[in-house]
Amino acid sequence: MDNFRFVNLTELNNLHIIEVAKLLLETGYYEYISQNNKLGLSPTHFQKIQTLEPYAPYVHVLIDMNDEIAGFFIAATKQQIEKVEKNLKNWYHNATDIENILERLTHFYIDESLETDFILYGVAVSSKWRGKGLFKVLYNEQVRLAKEKSCSRIIFVVWKSNPALNIYINYGAKIIGEFNFTDSWFKDKLIKCYFNL
Repeated sequence: MDNFRFVNLTELNNLHIIEVAKLLLETGYYEYISQNNKLGLSPTHFQKIQTLEPYAPYVHVLIDMNDEIAGFFIAATKQQIEKVEKNLKNWYHNATDIENILERLTHFYIDESLETDFILYGVAVSSKWRGKGLFKVLYNEQVRLAKEKSCSRIIFVVWKSNPALNIYINYGAKIIGEFNFTDSWFKDKLIKCYFNL
């Protein structure tokens, strides 16, 4: 995979950041919960402000030889995630269920994580590059960064309906538990997993 390189979100121009935001919206239910946000922005521009900019130092973007976005992931240590979350404003719409879900997700990731955990908040591969081995490239970079920070495992959640769950399991992910507090909105369950390092 010599034709790819990792860059940090902070190194990208605005057009590239918008492309990463579009790719983020394809993962999970971001598109749905970004509608009717408090800022009145399109889901793409909203996710740029709500998720990408606050986590910018921890957004690792894979670029192909034509300088196009091939994939990305958001990951950091528990302490780094806690610092961002402490200062993060919630601009999602005011629906009580969504606020409860977001609060539980934060608890899910932070409060129930070990101090030595590397937290994977999101990962995606561009449709152009799916099925061509880029997941392994993203995974290897996550492992490298986690080990660099002396973390003992990578934790993440994935929707039960997401075909990526089987990919994670094939890479050795272990399931911690299945949680249904998202059922009321998404009719889907979250699966919490980890990779041992």
